[in-house]
Amino acid sequence: MAIELIKETFKVEELKGNNDIQVLVESEIYLNPSGPVIENVLWVQGKADVLNTKIIEDKLIVSGNVKFNLLYKSADEENNIHTLEAAKEFREEIDIRGADEDMISKVNSSIEHIEWDMEEGMVLLKALVNLHGEVREFKNIEAIKEIVGGDGLQFKKENVNYKEVIGREISYIAVKDVLRLDNSAPEIDEIIKFNLSPRQIETMVVDDRMITSGEVHINLIYNGGNMIHSQKGIIPFNHFIEMPRVNPELKGQLELEVVDGIYEVIGDEDGERRLVDLEVKVRATGKVYENKSRDLIIDAYSTKENLLLEREEIRIDENLRDINYEENLDIAISDIDASEILMVDGTVNLLEKKLTDESIVIDGVVTLEIQYIDRISGDLNSHKLDYPFRSNIYEHAEGADILEIEASLEGIDYNLRRDDLNISGKVGMDISLGRNKKIYSIKEIKETKEVFDKKNKPSITIYFVQKNDDLWDIAKRYNTTIEQILLSNNTTELHPGDKIIIEKIVDDVAV
Repeated sequence: MAIELIKETFKVEELKGNNDIQVLVESEIYLNPSGPVIENVLWVQGKADVLNTKIIEDKLIVSGNVKFNLLYKSADEENNIHTLEAAKEFREEIDIRGADEDMISKVNSSIEHIEWDMEEGMVLLKALVNLHGEVREFKNIEAIKEIVGGDGLQFKKENVNYKEVIGREISYIAVKDVLRLDNSAPEIDEIIKFNLSPRQIETMVVDDRMITSGEVHINLIYNGGNMIHSQKGIIPFNHFIEMPRVNPELKGQLELEVVDGIYEVIGDEDGERRLVDLEVKVRATGKVYENKSRDLIIDAYSTKENLLLEREEIRIDENLRDINYEENLDIAISDIDASEILMVDGTVNLLEKKLTDESIVIDGVVTLEIQYIDRISGDLNSHKLDYPFRSNIYEHAEGADILEIEASLEGIDYNLRRDDLNISGKVGMDISLGRNKKIYSIKEIKETKEVFDKKNKPSITIYFVQKNDDLWDIAKRYNTTIEQILLSNNTTELHPGDKIIIEKIVDDVAV
C-alpha cells in the first residue's frame, strides 16, 4: 500500500530578538521674566512614554515623549510653591537582527536619571531614558501529523508544547470622572503633582472579545490655603476588546498603561475650586492564547524496503511552564523626618535574570519616589530610593533556555512611625519558562521499491547495548521493530551493557 502523508499547519510565536539602549533627551523651560523667581528647586521628575513603534529591516524605530515636571520654591510670596512643565519628543532606533516589517514589537521605557541646570532665563533639563525593545514573529509551520499505508512502516514522534496566539489587539480606554475634595480640605490654588496608575481587577475571555474591569488610581498634591495637601481617588472602568475567533476556553493576558491624563480644576456648586475634572487615556494591550501540545513525526523507516526521507529543520519556542510569583517588600526608611506622607510612587526594573537547573534567579531594583512634609521645616520635600532585591524561585528549570518576565509593583502601602517610614508591597512577576527546540522533521517520504534481502542475514544477532543507545536507532539499524526487540528479550526496557538478541523478521514473523 502506497504511503500517504497527512499534514497540518499550525501557528507559533517566536521571540526573534531583543535589545536595550539608552537615550539622552534634552529640553528647556524658558522662564517668565515677570514670574516668580526660583529660589530653590525641590524636585525634577519625569515620565517617558512610547507613542509609536515601527519595524524595518533589522531595526525597531521608537517614537516617544518625555514629560518633565519641575517643582520650585520662590521668595517673597505667600503661596511660594510652583511647578513648571516641559515635554520633548524623541525618535530612536534599536538594532534587532532579523527583524522585518511583518513582525510585531513591544517597547518598555523608564527614566534612569534626570539632571537640571540653571542658565539665565531658562532651566535646562536632561533625562536618561532606558528603552527595552523586543520583536516577535508569527510563523506558520507545516508538519506531518499522520502517515497512512506503507508496508512494515515504523515512525517516531516527538511532543512539543507551545502557545498558539489566537488574538492580539491594542485598544484605548477613555476614563472620565470628577474628583471631589474631602469636605475638610481647602480649595485648590495650584496642583503641584498629579499621578495616575491603572490597576486590573478582573479580565475574562468570552466569544469574540476580551472583557476587563479595572480602576485608575489618582493621587494629587496641591497648594491650598497656604499649605500643601494631598488627595486620592479611584475611577472604576469596564472595557472590552474585540477579538474575532476567541472563546471562553482560551487564556488571556492584559497590560494596562496610562498614556495621557488631562485635568482641569473647576468650581463646585458653591463656586469653590474643589473639583478636578479628569480625562484619562489608558492603553490596553490584550493577548489571547491557547496552550497546545502536539506530536510531530520526526523519523520513519520500513522493515520491508528502503525509504528516502526529505527533512527540514523546525525551530519552536516550546512553552515549558507559566509561573506567577510575588516578591514581598518590607522597606524601612530612616533618613527622612516627615510629619506627613503625601505620595509614594514606584517602579520596578529587572537588572539580571538567569536559570539554573533547580531555580530561577532574578535581580532587580525597586525605585521609590516619596513626597512628604518635613517635620522640622514644614517644607515640601522629595526623597528617591533605589531598593535592590533578589528573587530565588525554586522551580525545576533543567533544559530551559528562554526566560520571559513581566514585572509590576503592586499594593504599595506605608506606615509613618516616629523613627522611620515603613513601606510594604510586592513585586508581581508573570514568568514564562521555555526552550528553543530544534526538530528535524520529515517533509517528504519517497518509496524506492528497493526491498531488503534478508535471506543471507542470520536468524539471530547478539548485540551489546551501548551507552546512549536508543531503542529506535537499534530497531531501525536491524530492520526490525521496538516491540519485537522487547518481546524477543522478555523485557520492557534496555540498559547499557545488556546483551540482547535481535531476531530476523521475514513477512512480519520473527525467525
